Amino acid sequence: MDQKVEITDQQSAQAWLDTQDHQTQVWFAARCALRALPGLGSWEEATSNGLAVLTLRSALVSAATATCPAAELHGLANAAANAFFAGAAFSGAPPVARSTVAATRAATRSATNSTAATTGASVAFSATDVAAINSAVEFSAASTAAAASAAVRSTATFDSNLPGNWEALWPKVAQPDGLKTGWETLKAQWDADDADWSFWVEWYEAILNGTPMPWDLTHRIALEITDAEWKAGQIVVAGRIAEIIQSYKTNVGPRLVLNSDGLWDVEDDVAVPEEPMSFAISQVEINLVAALSAGNGLSETSGETILIRSACTTYRGQASVVATCFWNACMALQRNIGDVYPDDAALIGLQNVLYTSVEELCAQDTLIRDRIAKLAALETRRMPTPSEKEDLKAVPEAMKKDLTEDAFRQLSDAVETVVNEDKPPKVWRARLVNWLTTLGQGIDKGQKHEKRATWLLKLGRKIAGWFFEMDEQ
Repeated sequence: MDQKVEITDQQSAQAWLDTQDHQTQVWFAARCALRALPGLGSWEEATSNGLAVLTLRSALVSAATATCPAAELHGLANAAANAFFAGAAFSGAPPVARSTVAATRAATRSATNSTAATTGASVAFSATDVAAINSAVEFSAASTAAAASAAVRSTATFDSNLPGNWEALWPKVAQPDGLKTGWETLKAQWDADDADWSFWVEWYEAILNGTPMPWDLTHRIALEITDAEWKAGQIVVAGRIAEIIQSYKTNVGPRLVLNSDGLWDVEDDVAVPEEPMSFAISQVEINLVAALSAGNGLSETSGETILIRSACTTYRGQASVVATCFWNACMALQRNIGDVYPDDAALIGLQNVLYTSVEELCAQDTLIRDRIAKLAALETRRMPTPSEKEDLKAVPEAMKKDLTEDAFRQLSDAVETVVNEDKPPKVWRARLVNWLTTLGQGIDKGQKHEKRATWLLKLGRKIAGWFFEMDEQ
């Protein structure tokens, strides 16, 4: 690639930044600060005094804001930046760690002007911001200052010629030894800590390697964890991140959201044209009738039939629900043909048309494909226990006053299916984990001492064990 820009010093970095829009400036600052992040490893107390988690929050928020100019993220960026100076911890940090934090704060501060972000106006960094970011990387990396400085210039030049790109943090040169050592030291500190820091290791190394976690997941973490929870420390933050990841991974269909009346409702599903939707459903219905009449053991009470019938009737208007139900039925047939059922041509034909119908619906919207991918990635660790099924039976009535009529019906359907089948479909199990977590957290935030919130959160945590390794008590 012919390079049009070359960053040789802070002045050339400033000159380039002055010509960029606000979003590109935020992106550039975030990448520079992320390169400096391992400098925290120079200070053993960064983990214990809470500065590490605040720095990580700021880095995550600045990176998330660099990919999404939402006003609510800009406000969080400002809160994260200011949190660095809320206590005495920062003043006691050694120079390398102070420089790292200053760099991250500069990146976060760059994302605070929501007006500029929404209007497209340019908000140039100050020379101090550029100096803080670049000196942090050089200072943290410096086993030989000249080599570190050259590495900084090389990566900055690379970034300036690919604005908005999230390739590896060190795309053209090796990560300097000082930063590599700092990162290994920081991970060792986290391994020895009581809190679980595993998310941050996975998150940073994914960015370091140029394969960031899904941005919609990091946006949720940035938006959903409160200031109070961040300030409470990593043990609290780790628990909230685990809940958000579980909710994210089980988001295989329309979520529960609060409407203007303060009731929980099922959000609108993906809208697709009527023709491909009707064609996909009709083809599955035709093949289902053929399979049911072939004398192969498939009946109206078979799990696959119930799932397909539900998709083609009750949930016909919800495209992603139809697609995920078809996919689940297709996978069930794949497992059961030749075992539960004979190797029958009609069943194989039904399995094939389910698969092609799913592909047709996925082609209509990327969100449908994303939900299929999430469902496929969920691995069943265990099936519902009898006691869990008994508890689940009480959920719809306990929540009825807080649900719209449609949400109550869909929650009741999911509970009934999971309770009444020995091996209930994964799609309904996933939706129950997602919905119970949403309801429990929603009630807990609105009414802290509501007994239902405690009950729902506990039950949601138990049934999350269907898919995730949980510390079940």
